[in-house]
Amino acid sequence: MQLLHWPLRLVEKWPGNPKEHDLWFLEHSITEHGFNDPLARDATTGKLVEGHGRTDALRDMKDSGDSAPEHVLPVNAGGSWPSGQATVPDDVHPQPGDWLVPVLELDFNDSQQVEAYMLAHNRAAERGGWDDELLAKAFQRQYEGTGSVDDTGFTPDEAESLLDQAGVTDDVDPEDPSEIDFGDNGAPPTPTTSTNTKEVLDPSDVEDQQGDDSGSTGAIKTLQVFLAKKNYERVHECLDDLADVFGTDTTADTVREVIFDAHERHSTAQEE
Repeated sequence: MQLLHWPLRLVEKWPGNPKEHDLWFLEHSITEHGFNDPLARDATTGKLVEGHGRTDALRDMKDSGDSAPEHVLPVNAGGSWPSGQATVPDDVHPQPGDWLVPVLELDFNDSQQVEAYMLAHNRAAERGGWDDELLAKAFQRQYEGTGSVDDTGFTPDEAESLLDQAGVTDDVDPEDPSEIDFGDNGAPPTPTTSTNTKEVLDPSDVEDQQGDDSGSTGAIKTLQVFLAKKNYERVHECLDDLADVFGTDTTADTVREVIFDAHERHSTAQEE
């Protein structure tokens, strides 16, 4: 296996590659993080076995007039590039304006082995799953450090949904009251009030309207606003116990079930 630098214009894709790509995301990731993953080609045929999407992304970026990303070397007007940073094949002659791309040279027995490798290489990533708890914590760290998950490949909706399922907010760990800001001297922040009047809905209507988007993040943050630290810890313990009673997965679901159950029992008592 050898690493060489090839002009982007000379990189040839394997014909009939069935893998599709999200070019917008690839370009965003390359721009943000650099071109950190070399292409790979079959040394016999000279055609790609890894990196078809990244090749298209680089070509789009170059055609759009973007600057060469980190680890891709632009050839200057004199036909040279930074010395010591690229090994170009002896029979290749870069031209001014070329982008030199790192490419691994791999040896295969035949085209069937190449195709099997390409399919397996792409399938391996698809077959792997995620540890939802660890992924949620990674999202939490991204929110705490950068305020977003824009550079992770996940959308904010995907991240928030997983944080909700895991019972984790996007700024603190709800299981650790020491990380929560309860205001001065442990007192809860004063909630804002509104003079707007709202129609009171039947609990079932509220449940239908909230659906899957309610999540536990909002419920947890509401508890943090209205409860002092010592009460928050106790309420959180109670909610954990009630989750077993109602068979709920998130704090928001548990809170709703408690309210709806209490409302139903109160309504039944009034009717009797």
